Amino acid sequence: MRRRTIGEILTILIVALSVGVLVTRRRRSETSTAITPVQPRPQSPLSSDDSSQLGRFTVAVVGDSIIHMSVSQIRDALEAPCGVAVRAHPGAKLGDIDALTDSLLREDAGRLPDAMAITLGTNDVTGRTAEWLEHWTTLMKRVLVVPRVILFTINRHADELGKRCLEGPTASNINEAIALAGEAENVVVVDWDAAVQADVELVWDRREHRGDFVHPSVKGQRWIAEQVRAALPDWWSKDRRGR
Repeated sequence: MRRRTIGEILTILIVALSVGVLVTRRRRSETSTAITPVQPRPQSPLSSDDSSQLGRFTVAVVGDSIIHMSVSQIRDALEAPCGVAVRAHPGAKLGDIDALTDSLLREDAGRLPDAMAITLGTNDVTGRTAEWLEHWTTLMKRVLVVPRVILFTINRHADELGKRCLEGPTASNINEAIALAGEAENVVVVDWDAAVQADVELVWDRREHRGDFVHPSVKGQRWIAEQVRAALPDWWSKDRRGR
């Protein structure tokens, strides 16, 4: 089975978006309880040492607290002279993608990152963001220009935190969109959800009896870093050996 082109992926997403908007409007007409829109959060600036570590190959780390907690492990896994540009903020949602990637993807800002690892959607599940599909489509339009996009699925434990809300996505909803995006040639999907279901210690420190089953433990942070490294294209390894 051939992999879909970026244009085909975006066309399918736009159709899905149209259906999602109709469903959302119908749900809103059936209930008098409205979800209060979440105001965009201020985004974290680029880490102070990012500019000095940028090398010939650059990986952008974009997303919420799940990947933000794993940045140190990602740096260690990739090693110098690979540069790691960080745009990750605790609480970030799909709708924050413009602010998170603005300085990374502007044409006048220099070359694009060679790869981008993204963990977004968990806070849309826990907060049940009704407009998540529209935000997801915006995300895909923005990041598919990056040569290698690494998308992490949503851990279904987030559903338990989102039950207090009436509308919005489940982890399964967003994971279906991620699976579709994974058909694009430059996208790699890392199944964080399946890994957590197979090994709870990725989100729970058994020795310290600490964790919330959503955020990664130290073991989970290492796992995320290893997956980012493994998902980089083959030419990254060849480039490093040539240095």
